[in-house]
Amino acid sequence: MNREAEIRIPRRISTHELERRWKAVRQVMKDIGLDFLIVQNCTDYLGGYVKWFTDMPALHNYPVTVIFPREDEMTTIWSGPLPPAEPNPPAWSLRGVKKRISVPIIPSLGYSSIFDAEKVVEELA
Repeated sequence: MNREAEIRIPRRISTHELERRWKAVRQVMKDIGLDFLIVQNCTDYLGGYVKWFTDMPALHNYPVTVIFPREDEMTTIWSGPLPPAEPNPPAWSLRGVKKRISVPIIPSLGYSSIFDAEKVVEELA
């Protein structure tokens, strides 16, 4: 396990548990014919699907979107800087994530509320 993650992220979900969850969800997705599952959260106070899938909570009303494919690792979309800056959160903090995308979502700026949805559409296309 990454030492920095051990220090900086309290009460981590074990990798074994995350892998068990992913396997179970993928089996259900296969059974019902789903290729992708899209989940979103914007608060850490109630846990939520983002934490359940990634072990990283959404924080302070900034939305986080997870694209969970049946056949591959996840893609996450977090509020943060545009390229060439490194996307949020740091790679060491996520397991099972193939691609991290940041978009400048600011909840008090209404026009930015669609940026994550636009990225989901781009990724699925």
